[in-house]
Amino acid sequence: MLSNNDAKLLRKLQRKKYRDQEEMFVAEGPKVIGDLIANGLKLYKVWSTTNWDSALPLQSISEEDLRRVSNFETPNQCIAVFEKPKVPSLYPDSTSAVVLFLDGIRDPGNMGTLIRLADWFGVRQIICSDDCVDVYNFKTVQSSMGSLGNVDLYQQKLVDLAPLFQAQGYTVCGTLLDGSSVYQTRWPEKTILVLGSESHGISNTVQKILDKKILIPQASSSKAESLNVAVAASICLGLLANQQN
Repeated sequence: MLSNNDAKLLRKLQRKKYRDQEEMFVAEGPKVIGDLIANGLKLYKVWSTTNWDSALPLQSISEEDLRRVSNFETPNQCIAVFEKPKVPSLYPDSTSAVVLFLDGIRDPGNMGTLIRLADWFGVRQIICSDDCVDVYNFKTVQSSMGSLGNVDLYQQKLVDLAPLFQAQGYTVCGTLLDGSSVYQTRWPEKTILVLGSESHGISNTVQKILDKKILIPQASSSKAESLNVAVAASICLGLLANQQN
């Protein structure tokens, strides 16, 4: 049974203010919850309408109560609270060949997909500008599919951090319309890949710190207005990985 205190906690954690205050976040569904546990995140509590995993300390919850506290119109069997992972102090890690800088990413689904892509391609550090969506937004958590436990996530001003990385030999590369073709790019050995917001791209302030501009060319017959930021990331990270291998 869901206690009043637990219901209040679940509802509070729908807001960033309380996620920051409590150092916790919510995940839903057996797949996402299971992946977060497998990736080492610390489980606080989990409630479920069924006994889907006998190894977990599942607390019973009615379907009605689950609908009441779920972030989704159609809840998926269970809901859990996790502690936010502890991340090391942010300093350019000489063993990380690629670092992802995200500038003004507002869509939580895109953010989650970017975290998942970074995990897939072995990127261990993602630095988000202070105007990015919260990485523990429930939609971000769901779309990251458990990868939150495999990537160190930071939220800081990119322009303040870039010189620290550049001093350690990193080249800051950003996707812009006046850049060189990504297919003809020789990626630096130590690369910071900067991706901008879905609607405005990389901000003027962040453009000033770029060492290299990259373009994903559009086919002459294409009438598409732009590429989704996660699609752009997958193209760049795939080419980076291919070169490094």
